[in-house]
Amino acid sequence: EMEGPEGRSVASQVVTRAEAFRGDHADIAPDIVVVPNHGFDLKSGFKGNKDPFVEHGARNGMHSFDNATLAIDDDAARIDDVDLYDIAPTILDLMDIDYERGEFDGSSLV
Repeated sequence: EMEGPEGRSVASQVVTRAEAFRGDHADIAPDIVVVPNHGFDLKSGFKGNKDPFVEHGARNGMHSFDNATLAIDDDAARIDDVDLYDIAPTILDLMDIDYERGEFDGSSLV
């Protein structure tokens, strides 16, 4: 288990390719995915003499699992079987943009 400078665990979980990815391109996904705890950004890498907690890598920016927003204006609305994969086809349907259903792993919610 890897710890940060203050002794906190870097990873909240480690998952396999099969657990994290699905669809036609899952075969090119990484073998494992490390999901960082809040405050850790793993894009800086862990190679050479670089200190991943101090030095910055070539990539910057951070995505978080906790900052997604869903607004529903109908109190009776129920959304049961929803996945992040459904966002792109849903937006395209709302914008009346044609697309091939096979282009996405998800499905429109509209």
